[in-house]
Amino acid sequence: MASVDSFNHGPAKLVVVLPVTSTDTGIPFHVRIDTPVGGAKNTTFTKTEQPRCITTERLDKMWRRVSARTMDEVSHRLRILLDL
Repeated sequence: MASVDSFNHGPAKLVVVLPVTSTDTGIPFHVRIDTPVGGAKNTTFTKTEQPRCITTERLDKMWRRVSARTMDEVSHRLRILLDL
């Protein structure tokens, strides 16, 4: 999840997530995630340019956890995209 815990556990029952792709399209805002991360079988790329808000009801299990370094890269790209 890309959103903070206070939002994730709030009354809206929503979380912000980032989709991933297994295709390296060369988009500079994608963050590479190498295997094995959270049980992934292939290298994936986080699509920071496509954040999505979904209901917590859609979360049945944690799919993957990334390193602090990867989250820093994701955060950096989101700050640039959102001009924060």
